[in-house]
Amino acid sequence: MEINVKKIMSRMDLRQIRNFAFDEGLDAFAAENSAAYEDHIKEGSALILKRLNTLYTDDPSSRSDAMLELTSAVRAYRDVYVEIGMKIGARLLFQLLFQDD
Repeated sequence: MEINVKKIMSRMDLRQIRNFAFDEGLDAFAAENSAAYEDHIKEGSALILKRLNTLYTDDPSSRSDAMLELTSAVRAYRDVYVEIGMKIGARLLFQLLFQDD
């Protein structure tokens, strides 16, 4: 059996790997998500923006403050999980580089 590393690398897609790890399991490889980052953010934030607009109809300043507070919380989660992910990635790389073949 021949292993074609170039073919494997050409099929590797960071978004599919992210979806596999966090959301959809094997279904992530079935459907390809090629949305631009801006579109992905817009789609992902539509519901919270709709809710904030409903809650703060009379006070745009409070709506803006709530969005900033939410963004701050999300950023904290992102920072923690990205750091954990980087450590896991480094450990996996170390294991791959130094395991006996």
